[in-house]
This record gives sequence, C-alpha cells and structure tokens, in this order.
Amino acid sequence: MWPRLEKLMTVTEKLSENIHMIANEPCLAYFRIQEHVHKTVPQLVEKKHEMNELQQEIQGSCFDTEYAVNAVKGMGRSGRHFNSVQELLKNCMFMKQQITYEQTHSRHQQNQSASNKFRGGMTRTHTVDIPVSGPGDLGSRSEGNSA
Repeated sequence: MWPRLEKLMTVTEKLSENIHMIANEPCLAYFRIQEHVHKTVPQLVEKKHEMNELQQEIQGSCFDTEYAVNAVKGMGRSGRHFNSVQELLKNCMFMKQQITYEQTHSRHQQNQSASNKFRGGMTRTHTVDIPVSGPGDLGSRSEGNSA
C-alpha cells in the first residue's frame, strides 16, 4: 500500500508544480495585466477629461481674476485723470457763466442804447420841429415865409 501512496504523492506533487508553473507563467501574468488595463483605462480616461475641463475652468478664472486686478489697479492710477477732467469741467462751467453774463449784459446794453437812441431821436426831432421863439414870432414868420 505504501508504494501506491508514494505514487500518489509524486503525482500530487507534479500536479501541484504544474499548477504553480501555469499560475505563475509570464504569459498568464500578462493576460491578468491586460484584463486589469481593460477594466481601468476607460475610468482613467474619463478622469483625465474631467481634470482637463477643471484645469481650463481654473485657468479661465485665473485670467478673469488677473484682468480684474489689473482693472482695479488701472482705476487707482486714473485718479489724477479724473481730477484733471474735474478741473476742466469747473473751468468750462466758469467760462459758460462768463459768456452767459456777457451775452446778457451786452443784450441789456443794446436794449438800453436802442431805447436811448429812440428817446434821443424823438428829443432831437422835437427840438428841431418845435420853434424856440415865442408865440408872436409864429405869425410873423409865417407871413414872412409867404412873402
């Protein structure tokens, strides 16, 4: 009975060695790696696309932030320009007030001179048309004029 047991033991050992060799054979290892790659690569590709989209969004936000910071800095530097514009506007308003005053003043003077001319013309007309001599001279003058 022992010899049979020995044969059985050797067969079992050989079978175990064969199974061990097959399980650890490089081709089988490559097959397992290939299975793993086929399972995980689509997930990795999806994650890569998500990461690229997030990177683009972050980059866009960085550009927007940088633009906003530059705009705020530019506004700070533009204070002197606003002060210059304010001074120019004050000067314009002052000049407009002067022009309006001069126009109003010249119109008023023109109206006064026109009314003075009208009054003066009537006065001159009255002085020219009305004789300076007394009432008795009227008759003699009219008689003298007819002769």
